Amino acid sequence: MDATARSCVRRPAEPARRCVYGRYEGRELSIVGTRGPGSGVLGVCVNGALVRTVDLAADTLRQRVVLTSVAIPLEGRMTVVNVTPAGRSAAAIAIDGVVQINDFQDR
Repeated sequence: MDATARSCVRRPAEPARRCVYGRYEGRELSIVGTRGPGSGVLGVCVNGALVRTVDLAADTLRQRVVLTSVAIPLEGRMTVVNVTPAGRSAAAIAIDGVVQINDFQDR
């Protein structure tokens, strides 16, 4: 993993490696996407700090599965980053969406 992935700072040389899903208020979020052959390594940043990496490689294709869940602090920002090592040929990251998994009544 390079310094770009560790700090979750956008580098102009790598614009396609990042997608920001926006701001969420203090909840636990699940990232839904695809695991399978040709998949890379997903990095999840919260407020600019890398908090989790998930290797999405699998022998069989599995679509629309929960890839990981992360807690987001109040007014937090989650950023999803492709942190697949440079020497690895399989590097695809396919995300279908983000789901809030906490009960809305817990406010």
